[in-house]
Amino acid sequence: MKRPPDIFHYTEYQPFLRDWFETRKQNWPDYSYEQLCRKLGCSRTYAYYLFKGARSLPDEMVPAVARALGLGEDDAWYLGQLVDLAGQPSPDARRQRLIEVLGDERYRRGLTLEAEGSELMSHYLSWWLHPALLELVGAGDFREDPAWIARRFRFSVEEADVADALAFLLEGGFLARDRDGVLQVEENWLETAGEAFGDAIYQHHRDLLENARRALEDPPAQRHLSAATLRADEAGLEQLKSLINEFTRKAAAICEETPASGGEVFQFSVQLLALTQPVEDA
Repeated sequence: MKRPPDIFHYTEYQPFLRDWFETRKQNWPDYSYEQLCRKLGCSRTYAYYLFKGARSLPDEMVPAVARALGLGEDDAWYLGQLVDLAGQPSPDARRQRLIEVLGDERYRRGLTLEAEGSELMSHYLSWWLHPALLELVGAGDFREDPAWIARRFRFSVEEADVADALAFLLEGGFLARDRDGVLQVEENWLETAGEAFGDAIYQHHRDLLENARRALEDPPAQRHLSAATLRADEAGLEQLKSLINEFTRKAAAICEETPASGGEVFQFSVQLLALTQPVEDA
């Protein structure tokens, strides 16, 4: 049975609500929006669109949603903060409000990742090789041979580095051995709130960008590039961010269907960067 999502790993309430319902549906296939709407005291249509992210959650409904989801006191408080964050009038106001929320004792108390776990995740994210190795281990033709693994990667990797990475993944519980001593993946998909692991997140994205730069020299069949320069206001920017997040989740879902016997490991990353900034008149 899959564990319900931890709300403290989210900085937006819509993805949390969507993930909560999807998890409940996976664990109990008979669970429906009819059951949910009865707990919320609203129509099935409203519950459907609310948990799909197509409707906003009003402040007055936060207690009812918290009760329906079985949230504890701190979790319910944080849900209310996420709703408040979504209603901030500007990105700067939202950023300032987020800083206040993350500094609150109830947020720190609600985090399920303790200091040791945070350090573990920070180290995991600090090197692109760690998640890439997890994906490679999941392939049916995997060999626990650092020399073979190093040859599989298109970018230069030392055998000793591969051995160190495997040891870390084993010690950290990301990999385990079955009864025959064969490596298997324990955690092959990890989602982090962007603010949660500080410098490790930035290093992770720097690694991804460097890999993308090196891949420019690869044959077109080994990569796919797409780019556009756009102009957007604050509302459009938020829509673009949500679209990218949803697209990333759908891409991950597609790849979960890859047969264990085949496939290569790919890097998928999307960047949305501001090229201009407001200028105050002298």
